[in-house]
Amino acid sequence: MILNQGVRILNEVLNMNSSPDDRYIYCVTEKSIKVYDSKEKEIIQELKKLGNAKTAISKDGHFLGCVRPMNGCVQVTIYDIKEKNKEVLKKIIHGEDSTIFPCFSYDGRYMIVCNGEVQDKVWSIDTLNGKNECIYQCDEKTIVTNIDSNEFGILLSVCNGSSLVPQSYHVYFENVKSKPKVIQFNIQNIKDEFYYRCGERLFFVTHWLEKSKALIMYEARGWAEAFQIVDFEENDKITPKIFYEIPYSMNSGIRLSKNKKYAACIASVFNEEKRKVEQRVYVFDTYTGEKIFSRLMNVVWDVNFLNEKEELLISGDVAEIVSFTSE
Repeated sequence: MILNQGVRILNEVLNMNSSPDDRYIYCVTEKSIKVYDSKEKEIIQELKKLGNAKTAISKDGHFLGCVRPMNGCVQVTIYDIKEKNKEVLKKIIHGEDSTIFPCFSYDGRYMIVCNGEVQDKVWSIDTLNGKNECIYQCDEKTIVTNIDSNEFGILLSVCNGSSLVPQSYHVYFENVKSKPKVIQFNIQNIKDEFYYRCGERLFFVTHWLEKSKALIMYEARGWAEAFQIVDFEENDKITPKIFYEIPYSMNSGIRLSKNKKYAACIASVFNEEKRKVEQRVYVFDTYTGEKIFSRLMNVVWDVNFLNEKEELLISGDVAEIVSFTSE
Protein backbone atom coordinates (compact mmCIF):
# COMPACT_ATOMS: atom_id res chain seq x y z
CA MET A 1 0.00 0.00 0.00
CA ILE A 2 1.42 3.38 -0.99
CA LEU A 3 1.16 6.16 1.59
CA ASN A 4 0.75 9.54 -0.11
CA GLN A 5 1.53 12.07 2.56
CA GLY A 6 0.08 15.36 1.45
CA VAL A 7 0.16 18.76 3.07
CA ARG A 8 0.99 19.72 6.65
CA ILE A 9 -1.49 22.34 7.77
CA LEU A 10 -0.83 23.52 11.34
CA ASN A 11 0.78 22.51 14.59
CA GLU A 12 -1.21 21.45 17.66
CA VAL A 13 -4.60 20.81 16.03
CA LEU A 14 -7.15 19.01 18.23
CA ASN A 15 -9.65 17.94 15.55
CA MET A 16 -10.60 18.77 11.96
CA ASN A 17 -13.70 18.77 9.77
CA SER A 18 -14.18 19.61 6.09
CA SER A 19 -16.83 21.28 3.96
CA PRO A 20 -18.79 18.89 1.68
CA ASP A 21 -16.60 19.75 -1.33
CA ASP A 22 -13.39 19.55 0.79
CA ARG A 23 -12.46 23.09 -0.18
CA TYR A 24 -12.39 24.33 3.41
CA ILE A 25 -10.95 22.49 6.40
CA TYR A 26 -11.91 23.66 9.89
CA CYS A 27 -8.96 23.16 12.26
CA VAL A 28 -9.74 23.34 15.98
CA THR A 29 -6.95 24.56 18.26
CA GLU A 30 -6.88 25.47 21.95
CA LYS A 31 -7.91 29.06 21.20
CA SER A 32 -9.81 29.19 17.91
CA ILE A 33 -10.91 27.48 14.71
CA LYS A 34 -8.69 28.22 11.74
CA VAL A 35 -10.18 27.84 8.26
CA TYR A 36 -7.76 26.29 5.80
CA ASP A 37 -8.38 26.72 2.06
CA SER A 38 -7.19 23.50 0.43
CA LYS A 39 -7.14 25.12 -3.02
CA GLU A 40 -5.10 28.15 -2.03
CA LYS A 41 -3.18 26.10 0.56
CA GLU A 42 -3.37 28.74 3.27
CA ILE A 43 -5.31 29.80 6.36
CA ILE A 44 -7.92 32.32 5.16
CA GLN A 45 -9.97 32.94 8.32
CA GLU A 46 -9.93 32.52 12.09
CA LEU A 47 -13.08 31.98 14.15
CA LYS A 48 -12.00 33.24 17.55
CA LYS A 49 -13.02 32.20 21.07
CA LEU A 50 -13.79 28.66 19.90
CA GLY A 51 -10.88 26.80 21.48
CA ASN A 52 -11.35 23.09 22.24
CA ALA A 53 -14.56 23.03 20.21
CA LYS A 54 -16.19 19.99 18.66
CA THR A 55 -17.67 20.61 15.24
CA ALA A 56 -20.33 19.29 12.89
CA ILE A 57 -21.29 20.29 9.35
CA SER A 58 -24.84 19.92 8.07
CA LYS A 59 -25.27 17.43 5.24
CA ASP A 60 -26.31 20.16 2.80
CA GLY A 61 -23.11 22.06 3.60
CA HIS A 62 -25.01 25.09 4.84
CA PHE A 63 -24.04 25.23 8.52
CA LEU A 64 -20.95 24.75 10.65
CA GLY A 65 -21.92 23.95 14.24
CA CYS A 66 -19.49 24.34 17.14
CA VAL A 67 -19.77 23.23 20.77
CA ARG A 68 -17.19 24.27 23.36
CA PRO A 69 -16.92 24.26 27.17
CA MET A 70 -17.56 27.58 28.90
CA ASN A 71 -17.60 28.09 32.69
CA GLY A 72 -19.43 24.86 33.52
CA CYS A 73 -21.78 25.20 30.54
CA VAL A 74 -21.48 24.69 26.80
CA GLN A 75 -21.51 27.40 24.17
CA VAL A 76 -23.19 26.44 20.90
CA THR A 77 -22.32 28.58 17.88
CA ILE A 78 -23.61 28.09 14.33
CA TYR A 79 -22.05 29.65 11.23
CA ASP A 80 -23.38 30.00 7.69
CA ILE A 81 -20.70 28.43 5.47
CA LYS A 82 -22.26 29.86 2.29
CA GLU A 83 -21.98 33.37 3.73
CA LYS A 84 -18.24 33.19 4.44
CA ASN A 85 -18.78 31.61 7.86
CA LYS A 86 -21.04 34.36 9.14
CA GLU A 87 -22.21 33.77 12.72
CA VAL A 88 -25.97 33.18 12.73
CA LEU A 89 -26.62 31.79 16.22
CA LYS A 90 -24.99 31.62 19.65
CA LYS A 91 -26.49 29.86 22.67
CA ILE A 92 -25.42 28.89 26.19
CA ILE A 93 -26.74 25.54 27.41
CA HIS A 94 -26.39 24.68 31.10
CA GLY A 95 -24.52 21.50 31.95
CA GLU A 96 -20.93 20.34 31.56
CA ASP A 97 -19.37 19.66 28.17
CA SER A 98 -19.21 16.06 26.94
CA THR A 99 -16.83 14.01 24.81
CA ILE A 100 -19.50 13.46 22.14
CA PHE A 101 -19.34 15.26 18.81
CA PRO A 102 -22.55 17.08 17.84
CA CYS A 103 -24.47 16.40 14.63
CA PHE A 104 -27.23 17.96 12.53
CA SER A 105 -30.61 16.49 11.68
CA TYR A 106 -30.73 15.13 8.14
CA ASP A 107 -32.58 18.20 6.83
CA GLY A 108 -30.11 20.57 8.54
CA ARG A 109 -32.86 22.29 10.54
CA TYR A 110 -31.64 21.21 13.97
CA MET A 111 -28.25 20.84 15.60
CA ILE A 112 -28.14 18.01 18.13
CA VAL A 113 -25.88 18.27 21.17
CA CYS A 114 -25.13 16.09 24.21
CA ASN A 115 -24.02 17.50 27.56
CA GLY A 116 -24.83 17.32 31.28
CA GLU A 117 -23.10 16.50 34.54
CA VAL A 118 -22.52 12.93 33.39
CA GLN A 119 -23.21 13.14 29.64
CA ASP A 120 -26.89 12.53 30.19
CA LYS A 121 -28.85 15.18 28.22
CA VAL A 122 -29.50 15.53 24.49
CA TRP A 123 -30.63 18.89 23.09
CA SER A 124 -31.96 20.09 19.76
CA ILE A 125 -31.19 23.65 18.66
CA ASP A 126 -33.38 25.14 15.93
CA THR A 127 -31.17 26.86 13.34
CA LEU A 128 -34.05 29.15 12.30
CA ASN A 129 -35.17 30.62 15.62
CA GLY A 130 -32.45 29.50 18.07
CA LYS A 131 -34.88 27.68 20.34
CA ASN A 132 -33.30 24.81 22.26
CA GLU A 133 -35.16 21.84 23.72
CA CYS A 134 -34.06 18.82 25.73
CA ILE A 135 -35.28 15.86 23.67
CA TYR A 136 -33.88 13.12 25.91
CA GLN A 137 -32.51 12.76 29.45
CA CYS A 138 -30.99 9.60 30.89
CA ASP A 139 -31.76 8.21 34.32
CA GLU A 140 -29.12 8.28 37.05
CA LYS A 141 -27.60 4.95 35.95
CA THR A 142 -27.02 5.60 32.24
CA ILE A 143 -25.06 7.91 29.94
CA VAL A 144 -25.20 8.76 26.24
CA THR A 145 -22.15 7.49 24.35
CA ASN A 146 -23.04 8.63 20.81
CA ILE A 147 -25.58 10.54 18.72
CA ASP A 148 -26.03 10.14 14.97
CA SER A 149 -28.58 11.07 12.32
CA ASN A 150 -29.43 10.19 8.72
CA GLU A 151 -32.52 10.04 6.50
CA PHE A 152 -33.95 7.20 8.64
CA GLY A 153 -33.82 9.19 11.88
CA ILE A 154 -31.82 10.10 14.98
CA LEU A 155 -30.12 7.37 17.01
CA LEU A 156 -28.75 7.59 20.56
CA SER A 157 -26.47 5.02 22.16
CA VAL A 158 -27.29 4.80 25.88
CA CYS A 159 -25.12 2.72 28.23
CA ASN A 160 -24.96 1.74 31.85
CA GLY A 161 -21.40 2.75 32.59
CA SER A 162 -21.00 1.41 36.12
CA SER A 163 -23.00 -1.80 36.47
CA LEU A 164 -22.81 -5.31 35.09
CA VAL A 165 -26.61 -5.38 34.99
CA PRO A 166 -27.69 -5.17 31.31
CA GLN A 167 -29.38 -1.77 31.25
CA SER A 168 -28.02 -0.45 27.97
CA TYR A 169 -30.21 0.34 24.96
CA HIS A 170 -30.76 2.53 21.88
CA VAL A 171 -33.15 5.46 21.60
CA TYR A 172 -34.57 6.16 18.14
CA PHE A 173 -36.37 9.28 16.88
CA GLU A 174 -37.97 9.43 13.45
CA ASN A 175 -37.31 13.18 13.67
CA VAL A 176 -36.54 15.76 16.36
CA LYS A 177 -40.24 16.29 17.19
CA SER A 178 -41.28 12.63 17.23
CA LYS A 179 -41.73 10.47 20.31
CA PRO A 180 -38.57 8.52 21.24
CA LYS A 181 -38.60 4.75 20.85
CA VAL A 182 -36.44 2.65 23.17
CA ILE A 183 -34.86 -0.39 21.49
CA GLN A 184 -33.63 -2.90 24.05
CA PHE A 185 -31.03 -5.62 23.76
CA ASN A 186 -32.23 -9.23 23.79
CA ILE A 187 -30.06 -10.42 26.66
CA GLN A 188 -31.55 -13.93 26.84
CA ASN A 189 -30.22 -14.90 23.42
CA ILE A 190 -26.63 -13.73 23.88
CA LYS A 191 -24.19 -16.47 22.93
CA ASP A 192 -21.32 -17.62 25.16
CA GLU A 193 -18.83 -16.27 22.62
CA PHE A 194 -20.13 -12.73 23.15
CA TYR A 195 -19.99 -13.05 26.95
CA TYR A 196 -16.43 -14.33 26.71
CA ARG A 197 -15.29 -11.40 24.53
CA CYS A 198 -17.38 -8.53 25.91
CA GLY A 199 -18.62 -9.61 29.34
CA GLU A 200 -22.04 -8.81 30.75
CA ARG A 201 -21.67 -5.03 30.61
CA LEU A 202 -22.92 -3.67 27.29
CA PHE A 203 -20.83 -0.58 26.67
CA PHE A 204 -21.12 0.47 23.03
CA VAL A 205 -21.42 3.21 20.41
CA THR A 206 -23.56 2.95 17.27
CA HIS A 207 -23.29 4.79 13.93
CA TRP A 208 -25.68 4.78 10.98
CA LEU A 209 -24.40 3.07 7.83
CA GLU A 210 -27.15 3.22 5.20
CA LYS A 211 -30.83 3.96 5.82
CA SER A 212 -31.88 1.77 8.77
CA LYS A 213 -28.64 -0.25 8.99
CA ALA A 214 -26.12 0.65 11.67
CA LEU A 215 -22.70 -0.40 12.94
CA ILE A 216 -22.41 -1.20 16.67
CA MET A 217 -18.98 -1.14 18.30
CA TYR A 218 -18.82 -3.04 21.60
CA GLU A 219 -16.12 -2.47 24.18
CA ALA A 220 -14.39 -5.84 24.38
CA ARG A 221 -12.01 -7.38 26.88
CA GLY A 222 -8.31 -7.19 26.08
CA TRP A 223 -6.71 -5.55 23.05
CA ALA A 224 -9.58 -5.82 20.59
CA GLU A 225 -12.95 -4.28 19.70
CA ALA A 226 -16.03 -6.18 18.50
CA PHE A 227 -18.50 -5.03 15.82
CA GLN A 228 -22.01 -5.91 14.68
CA ILE A 229 -24.22 -4.66 11.83
CA VAL A 230 -27.96 -4.46 12.56
CA ASP A 231 -31.09 -3.25 10.76
CA PHE A 232 -33.27 -1.17 13.08
CA GLU A 233 -36.25 -1.40 10.73
CA GLU A 234 -36.31 -5.19 11.11
CA ASN A 235 -35.52 -5.54 14.83
CA ASP A 236 -37.56 -4.53 17.88
CA LYS A 237 -34.75 -5.95 20.02
CA ILE A 238 -31.07 -6.35 19.23
CA THR A 239 -29.34 -9.64 20.02
CA PRO A 240 -25.65 -8.80 20.57
CA LYS A 241 -23.35 -10.75 18.26
CA ILE A 242 -19.79 -10.44 17.03
CA PHE A 243 -19.61 -10.06 13.25
CA TYR A 244 -15.90 -9.22 13.27
CA GLU A 245 -13.13 -7.82 15.45
CA ILE A 246 -10.18 -5.53 14.92
CA PRO A 247 -6.91 -6.37 16.70
CA TYR A 248 -6.66 -3.14 18.69
CA SER A 249 -8.19 -1.31 21.61
CA MET A 250 -9.50 2.18 20.86
CA ASN A 251 -8.91 5.26 22.97
CA SER A 252 -11.41 7.18 20.85
CA GLY A 253 -14.59 6.47 18.94
CA ILE A 254 -14.76 5.77 15.22
CA ARG A 255 -15.34 8.15 12.34
CA LEU A 256 -17.09 6.95 9.17
CA SER A 257 -16.34 8.06 5.64
CA LYS A 258 -19.06 9.85 3.66
CA ASN A 259 -19.92 6.66 1.74
CA LYS A 260 -19.88 4.69 5.04
CA LYS A 261 -17.52 2.15 3.51
CA TYR A 262 -14.61 2.93 5.82
CA ALA A 263 -14.14 3.56 9.54
CA ALA A 264 -11.17 5.32 11.11
CA CYS A 265 -10.00 5.34 14.70
CA ILE A 266 -7.06 5.97 17.00
CA ALA A 267 -6.00 2.50 18.09
CA SER A 268 -3.77 1.42 20.96
CA VAL A 269 -1.46 -1.57 20.84
CA PHE A 270 0.94 -2.90 23.46
CA ASN A 271 4.47 -3.25 22.11
CA GLU A 272 5.91 -6.30 23.85
CA GLU A 273 9.47 -5.52 22.86
CA LYS A 274 9.39 -1.89 24.04
CA ARG A 275 6.98 -2.68 26.91
CA LYS A 276 4.77 0.31 26.21
CA VAL A 277 1.45 1.25 24.64
CA GLU A 278 1.72 2.76 21.17
CA GLN A 279 -0.88 4.68 19.17
CA ARG A 280 -1.71 4.32 15.53
CA VAL A 281 -4.24 5.59 13.02
CA TYR A 282 -6.23 2.60 11.80
CA VAL A 283 -8.75 2.39 8.93
CA PHE A 284 -10.92 -0.67 8.27
CA ASP A 285 -13.82 -1.77 6.07
CA THR A 286 -17.07 -1.20 7.98
CA TYR A 287 -18.77 -4.28 6.51
CA THR A 288 -15.95 -6.84 6.84
CA GLY A 289 -13.43 -5.46 9.34
CA GLU A 290 -10.64 -5.82 6.77
CA LYS A 291 -7.63 -3.60 7.43
CA ILE A 292 -7.25 -0.80 4.89
CA PHE A 293 -4.59 1.38 6.47
CA SER A 294 -2.43 1.41 9.60
CA ARG A 295 0.17 3.98 10.61
CA LEU A 296 2.13 4.32 13.86
CA MET A 297 1.88 7.85 15.27
CA ASN A 298 3.90 9.97 17.65
CA VAL A 299 1.12 12.26 18.94
CA VAL A 300 -2.45 11.98 17.60
CA TRP A 301 -5.69 13.36 19.06
CA ASP A 302 -8.30 12.86 16.36
CA VAL A 303 -8.83 11.41 12.90
CA ASN A 304 -11.52 12.17 10.31
CA PHE A 305 -12.23 11.73 6.60
CA LEU A 306 -12.38 14.12 3.70
CA ASN A 307 -15.69 13.86 1.86
CA GLU A 308 -14.79 13.53 -1.82
CA LYS A 309 -11.30 11.99 -1.64
CA GLU A 310 -10.05 8.83 0.03
CA GLU A 311 -7.89 10.84 2.39
CA LEU A 312 -7.65 11.26 6.15
CA LEU A 313 -7.48 14.36 8.30
CA ILE A 314 -5.05 13.51 11.10
CA SER A 315 -4.95 15.90 14.09
CA GLY A 316 -2.00 15.87 16.47
CA ASP A 317 1.25 17.69 17.11
CA VAL A 318 1.12 18.22 13.33
CA ALA A 319 -2.10 18.28 11.27
CA GLU A 320 -1.90 16.28 8.05
CA ILE A 321 -3.91 15.17 5.04
CA VAL A 322 -2.98 11.59 4.17
CA SER A 323 -4.19 9.14 1.55
CA PHE A 324 -5.27 5.78 2.99
CA THR A 325 -5.66 3.81 -0.26
CA SER A 326 -3.14 2.71 -2.85
CA GLU A 327 -2.94 4.27 -6.26
